[in-house]
Amino acid sequence: MSQLADALRQFDATESNLKRLEDLWTQIKKLIPDGLSIGGPDAPKHAELCRAFRHILSGMPKLDGFELTDDLLDIDTIFKYRFDAKELGEIFCEINVENSIYKQAEMLSEYRFRLSAQRRQLIRTALGEAIKAVDELLIALDPHREREAADAVNGEHWQSLKVRIAEIDVLKGTSIKSPPRWADLHRHLTFGLVQDLCDIISKDWPAAKLALEADLYGPTDPIPVSVPDLAALVKAAPRGPIVTALNWENIDATSFERLVFNLVSQAEGYNNANWLMHTYAADRGRDVAVERTVADQLTGTRNFRVIVQCKHWQSKSIGIQEVTALIAQMQLWEPPKVDELIIATTGTFTVDAVAYIEKRNNDRQFPAITMWSHSHLELLLAERPHLVTEFGLR
Repeated sequence: MSQLADALRQFDATESNLKRLEDLWTQIKKLIPDGLSIGGPDAPKHAELCRAFRHILSGMPKLDGFELTDDLLDIDTIFKYRFDAKELGEIFCEINVENSIYKQAEMLSEYRFRLSAQRRQLIRTALGEAIKAVDELLIALDPHREREAADAVNGEHWQSLKVRIAEIDVLKGTSIKSPPRWADLHRHLTFGLVQDLCDIISKDWPAAKLALEADLYGPTDPIPVSVPDLAALVKAAPRGPIVTALNWENIDATSFERLVFNLVSQAEGYNNANWLMHTYAADRGRDVAVERTVADQLTGTRNFRVIVQCKHWQSKSIGIQEVTALIAQMQLWEPPKVDELIIATTGTFTVDAVAYIEKRNNDRQFPAITMWSHSHLELLLAERPHLVTEFGLR
């Protein structure tokens, strides 16, 4: 058994025990009396469930130092706390007592949150590699789509695809919910016909991949900070040169697409950002579609449809040939009409491409084209340091 497989087994066992604790707490909570009540027919059952809860609790591991504590109260203690609070006649005392009675629910929720976060951290690299492998396998399988729809798909790549999807199932566990069209993808894998492969490439996998990546790099996971108190950095009065260039080589093409997607979706005046995906395209690229809203006092509010094409090219400049190919590709996304095409690259544009684009824009041809070279992206990201940090660009 690999180290990762063993680690997943430990997490899955912890998840199973946590589910048992949650089920027991649900039963215990139903037996907690309302108001001032002592003893009663439910007391023995309540005590039995509490013993079972504590027995399982004793085997729960810590999560980065956090420990799931025993906050259960027996029925007699609950009566005493409520009686004392009533005697004091202070509403805040009564609120504190009720909070202490049901504190176990909050501890279970906190533990589950931390368990999911730790599991996502554990699987992040492996799941990213599995997603990339599925992309590559679908590109290799794409020629099969030229065959008859009722033909069976088989061979090494098809079997490897099944294995990779099964790996993703194991990796995501309960920390990542099943993505859209996941059941459809499994059904198509089972049938294994050319028409099923077509649906996987054009529908199932693009929707599933987007959701998997979104959950994998969710906003609830913190970016590590290496100092306990930022005031110490201020008091040290640090000096020295400032690094301004971004390390584009630290990210791959997929990460660059996610970076641009985040940049656009978080910008003021841009709404309804979403992916337009061709998993089987030669460059495996994804376009970002977004609406730009322009408010004018005289003419009112207008919406423009914008498509962003991402090119993580550092060793090659974008020339006229690439620009014309991207313009032609815009027809795939109409209707509705594309008003503007933004070409975002970590590299540069050739002189001829810049002249071509400027002339085209001056002639008012649609769609209008905007160039985002690496220098323009660095300018945009200078005002958004959280993205620079999140994507490890500096």
